[in-house]
Amino acid sequence: MKLKSAYLKAFGKFIDAKITFGPTINLISGNNESGKSTLAEFIFNMLYGQKKYGVKRRIYTNSHNYNKPWDHTLYQGTLQYSLNEEDFRVERNFHDDFEETKIYIESTGKEITDSFKYDARKELQFFDEQIGLSERIFKNSIYVPQNDMEAQLNKKNENVLEEILGKTIYAVEGEQGEKTIREAINQLEKRKKEIGTPNNKNKILGSNYEKLRKEIRTKYELEYKMKLNSDYQQSLREVINKLDKINEEKRKLEIQIKILDNKSIEKKIHIIENYMNQKQDLIVYITENFADNIKESSIEVINNQRKENKIKIKRLLVNVIVMFFIYIIIAIWIGISPKFSLQIPILGISIILNISYIFKMRYAYKNEECLFNMLEKVNQYQDAVYELKHLQEKIDDETREYTIEQLKNKIYHIEVENIVISNKNKYEVEIELKKLEKEKFDLITEKTSYEIRIQENNWDPFKLEQIERDINNLKKTIEDYEENIQAIDIAISTLNTIEKHGKSKWLPDIIKKTEENIYKITKKYHTIKIDEKYQIKTLEPKSQKLIPIEQLSKGTFNQFYFALRISMIQAFSPLPIKLTIILDEPFINFDNNRFMESMNLLKEISKRHQIIIFSSQTREKKYLDDYNCDYNYIEL
Repeated sequence: MKLKSAYLKAFGKFIDAKITFGPTINLISGNNESGKSTLAEFIFNMLYGQKKYGVKRRIYTNSHNYNKPWDHTLYQGTLQYSLNEEDFRVERNFHDDFEETKIYIESTGKEITDSFKYDARKELQFFDEQIGLSERIFKNSIYVPQNDMEAQLNKKNENVLEEILGKTIYAVEGEQGEKTIREAINQLEKRKKEIGTPNNKNKILGSNYEKLRKEIRTKYELEYKMKLNSDYQQSLREVINKLDKINEEKRKLEIQIKILDNKSIEKKIHIIENYMNQKQDLIVYITENFADNIKESSIEVINNQRKENKIKIKRLLVNVIVMFFIYIIIAIWIGISPKFSLQIPILGISIILNISYIFKMRYAYKNEECLFNMLEKVNQYQDAVYELKHLQEKIDDETREYTIEQLKNKIYHIEVENIVISNKNKYEVEIELKKLEKEKFDLITEKTSYEIRIQENNWDPFKLEQIERDINNLKKTIEDYEENIQAIDIAISTLNTIEKHGKSKWLPDIIKKTEENIYKITKKYHTIKIDEKYQIKTLEPKSQKLIPIEQLSKGTFNQFYFALRISMIQAFSPLPIKLTIILDEPFINFDNNRFMESMNLLKEISKRHQIIIFSSQTREKKYLDDYNCDYNYIEL
């Protein structure tokens, strides 16, 4: 078998990438995250698909989602390979909605897809039928990622020897004797009974299923609690948001009340200041317009003076009238009996008296005018004094509770940015504020109710996380047991076939080839045995004691793994097919000596098998260049 080329139309990080393989050693080099593991998975997925092995329905492996291109609509590729001097081309579309696999003979272009069968997963079994190796065997021998290296030899359920050889123990030396195929089958069936079925609670598998059912019920209960908690938390957040809005509205209304209070205070201050200004103007007016005699005068005294003056005027008026009549009498008297010597003096005296009365009357009238004016002034003064007193009373009334300075200090310093001032009065605003207070009280009650429910619900996310971990562990345990049962079934079927056709002689060949290969690369260990507990042991040269290979150094342990893999590929390759050997970072834990011996072995094997090495190191290339090896170098 030889891989010819790989075309990654859209797979993982690769878009329209073409890789061509050589017939001997292929070194695929690249740094971490360069796509080496992706290319290795592409080869495996092209040959066996991306569905989980050993189940009866379509369940995708992690590789399906992991390698789906995130920036491309397509998810497909092509792989060319040769078997028995015939070239084949497999085309796969991995997309969920357009999944399809087609097989062609490259030389003629003939499609031979219908020549192969589909399994229960609807996976075309073309490569299984072509080379006679199942997906599980291929993955555990031909293609094994570096991360699975130690698991292959340490984890019993996935050990290649346990699965393919059915835990059959063959002694390499005669002192342990040899177990028959039938004995191995009986032991496997006994182990299968010990594991039991999913419905048998008294067995391991059934017991784990029962635990899983209980854990799932507990998970449902916790998820219900989680949903309740989520609903309560959501409702609580909504209530808190409403409270925040109400508090904001309340704050705005309180600011509005303060603004209205400020306006009221400012209005009152303005009134008081206006009164005080009027008072000051009145004081100035009184000072400038009223003399002290006016201020000291009394209306009553002036009125009395006026009365006396009016009486005086009346008397003088009577005197003037009397004198007028006297003038008439004198005139008549002169006309009748002129006696000028007597009449003229009398007339002169009368005139003098009358003039005197007239002057007195004039003075009295002036005095009346002065008294009248004075009375007007006094009235004005008293009105001004009354108004001054009235203003003072108003000022006292307005400042009864707070002085004007105190009122000025009571004005709030308010920032009214982003606040719309309504035309409502303080009473209307206070009514709104009371409504908000009631709503706030109701919301606080509702908030407290949700907080109590959350507390009573007693939701603990760590419990669900723990349950999910327990469920995953149980599922993994169940999966391991079920895979173990499947491995046992495969082993029993394989052993029955081997027993039926008498092909048991090839089984020890794996051990023999492993011994040969491990000695070539270690120059030390050459004996491998498997004890009654299915533990792989090797003969320690110095002490000549069998020790478990797990007790060896990590480097030596990995050498055993490497040798075992090479041996399995050599043993499993159905003649005349020589399977391709795919190695992912095989020497990452090898020192230089182990590396050199391992590369020498691969160089020898590359004469018969195509070898593909994925590596992020440089020493593989250096070795191949230094020893003038025929190899194909691919740098990602």
